[in-house]
Amino acid sequence: MNEGLSVLVTLTLLSALLSMILLIVWGTMGRARHALTWAVAFGVATLQWAFNICDYLVGGRITLFLTVNALAVLVAGLIALGFRQRAGRGDHWRGLLSGGMVTIAVIVVATLVYPHAGVTRSMPLLYRAIVLAMAAAVVVPPGQRANAAERSVVAMLWMFVIFNILVAAVALSLEGTENFGDLDRWILLLGLPAAFTGTGLFAVLLLASDLSGKMRRLASRDPLTGVLNRRGFEEQATLLIANAVRHRQPLALALADLDRFKAVNDRHGHAAGDMLLSRFAQQIDGAVRQGDIFARLGGEEFVLLLVNTTGEAAVAVIDRLRCEVATQTLPTTPPIVVTTSFGVAELRPGETSLDTLVARADRALYLSKSNGRDRVTLAPVD
Repeated sequence: MNEGLSVLVTLTLLSALLSMILLIVWGTMGRARHALTWAVAFGVATLQWAFNICDYLVGGRITLFLTVNALAVLVAGLIALGFRQRAGRGDHWRGLLSGGMVTIAVIVVATLVYPHAGVTRSMPLLYRAIVLAMAAAVVVPPGQRANAAERSVVAMLWMFVIFNILVAAVALSLEGTENFGDLDRWILLLGLPAAFTGTGLFAVLLLASDLSGKMRRLASRDPLTGVLNRRGFEEQATLLIANAVRHRQPLALALADLDRFKAVNDRHGHAAGDMLLSRFAQQIDGAVRQGDIFARLGGEEFVLLLVNTTGEAAVAVIDRLRCEVATQTLPTTPPIVVTTSFGVAELRPGETSLDTLVARADRALYLSKSNGRDRVTLAPVD
């Protein structure tokens, strides 16, 4: 078996293996649509390399040659589509399809109508370069920092893009020379195993990273209300307090407790209580500024951390929220009027502990409850 055939067999086996791995990952890690698309892409790649082997062994069959190129275009389009689906842009598949059809049409024309071997060899490579560049551009969501897996995938995709462009340039530049058909083919065969293996393995890495991030987010979120839970709040609040101390900025924390919540559960059932908690959380979460954090500590107790905000300013903000909450009712018989008590504490000079800040806000909340509920109390300066 010569070197070219060995590489094609290796590519066939690698593509089949990656397709099976991605199919298993799809079935066991959340059934993400892009994982299935990538599994199908490498399944089609298996057919592509199998037909390539047939073309290599038989030689000179136009139908095999065109089939191989059509499958190569389809594989590239499916890989790029998977990245766009992951980014929430899968509805733009028509552009990939149109580009693929144009590419195949040019290959057919350059093969059967106006023969130009350099064009037929370079077009699948150029299409792959374009769609993978588009894929690299959407790996990292807008406004977010790339994690290690995303940075690795972007780097790998751009290396694959550059590789395809270089091979296409070689194919076009050698058209009509005595070296045509040798150099570009060998560069392609030597580089493709690493490129295809890298694409598949990094796709699996990206899926694992996405699942890990999803699990971390779920671990830090309250399942009923969708806002941060105690664990998530403590992680973020500790960082915000350290930042406020470092930059000598004011910071305020407010504890909230829904008034007479137990009576709601006893009289109307836990479903009504859950509805009350969810509505309250959604209302407050939708009103806080970007940079502030809101969480459910447990039961009917919530917490709000206001960055760059003094205690008095926090009281004004919280009192406005308290009035807005008090205008909401639940559709029960009789209707439930929601009221909330709040306790506010401001970060004192030299204070760095979240626990002491929460303790002072808790004492202020106790005063709000003792003085008739449905009010905001600022913790006194000790």
